[in-house]
Amino acid sequence: SNLDAKLRVEMQVEIKRIQKELGITTIIVTHDHEEAVSLADRVIVMNAGHILQIGKPQEVFDRPASPFIADFMGFSTFLHGIAAGAEGDMRLIRCGAHTLQVPAEAAQELTEGDACILAIRSENIQTAEQEGANTVRGTVKSATYKGHTTRLEVSGCFEEMVYPAIHEYADVQEGSEVLLHFPAQHFCVYKDIK
Repeated sequence: SNLDAKLRVEMQVEIKRIQKELGITTIIVTHDHEEAVSLADRVIVMNAGHILQIGKPQEVFDRPASPFIADFMGFSTFLHGIAAGAEGDMRLIRCGAHTLQVPAEAAQELTEGDACILAIRSENIQTAEQEGANTVRGTVKSATYKGHTTRLEVSGCFEEMVYPAIHEYADVQEGSEVLLHFPAQHFCVYKDIK
């Protein structure tokens, strides 16, 4: 509820104030990634008692070290692909019938033919007006207006469902076709270890 959210924010502000005033180290355990990055100077992500990543909040938020951490940090679209060749400073990844470009530096650990996973945040997927690199057509399965964003569920782009969050109100109808752009610099690339 709105009251709960307001109380959480007030609590976070108060914890930060007390930390600063007393100059003490504080360990906060949370399952809320937004709370973790807003309160922390350093974030440690753990699973089953094992440390998976340690880093500054923005580093862990923007460049999670694994798909598990990306999922925890709020990434919602995960695409399975196969590493293909290179094109300039871009690496090509075949995802179903489409070939996507990712920065070569983000795909350094991949060699041609490697299975991989691409992760991207909902807010980084954009609607597009025309075809181009990293643009794919899909069909809107659902559209939910959330105030600051319109959350879409889009099928037909890839084998996986895609979840864009379009800024402000997006006047799209369920069943309509939409052209989506996946900015290369916003992909996180992982070798798919099965």
